[in-house]
Order: sequence, then C-alpha cells, then structure tokens
Amino acid sequence: MSRIKKFLVVETGIILLLSILVFTEYTQEEVQQEPKIPENSLLSPRVYLGVLEPKSYLITNFDPLEEALSKKISGKNVSIYIQNLRDGSSFELNEEQRFFPLSLNKVPLAISIMQKVERGNLTLETKIKIPDAARDQYSGDLYNIPAKELSLDFLMQKMLSESDNTAFYTLLAYLNEEDLSFLLDYYPVNFDVYYNPKATANEFVYLTANDYSNVFRSLYLSTLLETENSEYLLELLRNNTLDITTVAGLPDNVVVAHKFGVGFVNIQSMHDCGIMYIPEKTRLLYCIMTDGLNQEQATNMIGSILKSLHDYVIESRKELGIYKEHLS
Repeated sequence: MSRIKKFLVVETGIILLLSILVFTEYTQEEVQQEPKIPENSLLSPRVYLGVLEPKSYLITNFDPLEEALSKKISGKNVSIYIQNLRDGSSFELNEEQRFFPLSLNKVPLAISIMQKVERGNLTLETKIKIPDAARDQYSGDLYNIPAKELSLDFLMQKMLSESDNTAFYTLLAYLNEEDLSFLLDYYPVNFDVYYNPKATANEFVYLTANDYSNVFRSLYLSTLLETENSEYLLELLRNNTLDITTVAGLPDNVVVAHKFGVGFVNIQSMHDCGIMYIPEKTRLLYCIMTDGLNQEQATNMIGSILKSLHDYVIESRKELGIYKEHLS
C-alpha cells in the first residue's frame, strides 16, 4: 500500500472515530437532559424538570410582612396583592376594595395588539395613522408630535414605557368587537365603554388588585402570546419612565417590569403593578392600588411597600439559607 493510501485510510479512521465520539457525547447529553417524570407522579413537573430543586426552602410564609404592611396602610384607601411566582404563595390586603384602573388598561390592549401581529394583521414596522381625535395631552408628549403616522413599535414603546394616552387611543381603534369580547372574557377589564361617549363613571369596570394581577401573570407565563412577544412587552414595561426601583430604594441588581396608572385631575388615584426580579430566581408579582392620596403621598406609599417586600424576602431567604445549611 502506498504512503498516500495509508494516510487516507488513517485519516478516514480518525474522522470516523471523532464522528462516533461526537455523536455519542451528543446523544448522552440529550439523554441527560431528558426529563424523567414518573407517569403517576403527584409532584409538580417543575421539580423533575429542574426548574425547582427539591428542598429549595422557598418562601411560603408572608404573615410577618402582611402584618407589617397592614399597619403601614391602616386608615388609608390602599389595596395590595403579592404573590411569589415560584411557588404561588400569596396574600392580599383590603382585597374587597375596587379601583378605577386608569392607565393599567394599556397592558391588556398591548397584548391584544400583539395577538394581531402574531396573526399577521400587523407588524411592528406597520405605519399607523395618528387621528387628531386620538391626541390627548393628559399623559405623554405624543399629542404634540406633528407626525401623521408612526410605526407600531414606536407607538407600543410610547404607550407602555411612557404611558402615552395618544398612543393608547390610536391603538384602541384597532380592536374590533371580537377583540373586545375576548378581553372581557379573559380579563376583568372593560374596553367597550371607551367607544361610548355617553358612558358614565358607573359603567366603567372597577378592579381589585387581585383582579389586575391576572394581566401580569398571563404575561409572565406567556399564556396568550408567543414567548418572544411576551418578552418584548415585558422589556418595554421594564424601561419605564417611572423609575420605581429608585422610588423604592431598591438595589441596582433588582429589575422591575411594571405599569403605573395616575389620575389626579378628576380623581386622586395612583396604582403600580408589575413583577420584581430579584437575583437568584426570585420573582414577585405585586399590585398596589391607592385612592385619596396626593401624588407625593401615593408615590412614597408604593415605594415604601415595595421596599418592605424586597427586604422581607432578602432577610427571609438569608434565614432559610442558614437553616438549610445547618441541616445539611
């Protein structure tokens, strides 16, 4: 056999061996990643999928925090809903109290618009005409922009990140009766009254903090949208003109995706609902609604509640970590 033939045989053998090793490693890796969920398991599948580790010592007791916040809001028209999204533990204060949702309505509208994008009726690059009737000066600066049409992406940013009313009323016109009917079935939010110029305050839907929490929960779990579109909306809500992390005095490594609603013209109300992301996978859904406080008082109240929530979770996790280490 010539040297060239011998070289080719050896080279072919090496390539074949490497291919077998790569394939074997790949298949072993796939086998290792394959979740093994017993057929009749009664545990959460998230434990077997590795989303939750066994003996994780997740926070389930919010009673001390609930008691402290109850004293903080005593005598004030403030309602609170808190849920640990990792294990579902939750509590609420003044749960029966209902509030006008204000600009919180902009999030379900954004979800409905993104459903149209997924169906191919719109794209984020679609140019949307801005009707003069939609220009509203009470929130945002879009009403003052001379442009006659703007991209959907730009309007979504203005509506969610800056709570712009002109963007809201412009996009609201894209909802048809079927969209409205679905929103009413899925969320306790009534958009239909916005089409009725004779609607009175009694016809608007007033929500509890728990009612509205379903909107952010559906985004977090991506129950209505493809994952990339839920991420897109949460990212817009993260880049909010109301820097709630600064208001609450939270550490720089804490992220909050949230929507605020403010009304100090005909009513004195301010709400803030969203998700607080604390390092090491802690995810806290919150909704705080206030009425009868001036803007400074309401802002300080919301910030103080979020600070108390963050500090309680950090301290509880530290204590549980010590306890867990002691037992191991």
